[in-house]
Amino acid sequence: MSKTKPNRSARDIALSLLSRREHTAAELSDKLRRRGIPSTEITDVIERLTETGIIDNERAARIIIRGELRKRPVGRMRLLSKLSQRRVPSAVIRRCFDEMDESWEHEQCIRAIDSWFRKNTRSGRWKDALARHLRSRGFVWECIRDTLGSAKTGEGMDAENIEDDDK
Repeated sequence: MSKTKPNRSARDIALSLLSRREHTAAELSDKLRRRGIPSTEITDVIERLTETGIIDNERAARIIIRGELRKRPVGRMRLLSKLSQRRVPSAVIRRCFDEMDESWEHEQCIRAIDSWFRKNTRSGRWKDALARHLRSRGFVWECIRDTLGSAKTGEGMDAENIEDDDK
């Protein structure tokens, strides 16, 4: 049994899906295909909605990025993964990252470190645990190293949080 009502057009279904949240062209195409809409009709609807600006992959990517950054601090790799899951074209992803302030990832890393210290105590191999936590949040090693290095020198966050316990 088909999920679509016989009198609903591909355009109506697409607009209904878009009324709930932003979709990339590829996401919308997949959803229409799963509803049994013929490929030629999907292509026509996606093209028309893209031409009119109703579907906009860059706008969708920016919304995804804002939503992820609002939820909790994440790094470039986590955002890249989320954008790829939502089928944002790689050229669009590059443009979005290029538009972002260069310090955004460093600031997100500082937020993640602050959050980690509120929930964890420094004992044993806490630096390794913190680095693993940051890596799991999608921060690249260079950003982790630079952020922890600037924290040691007192830039950007409370330096006493990161100072060596070995002294």
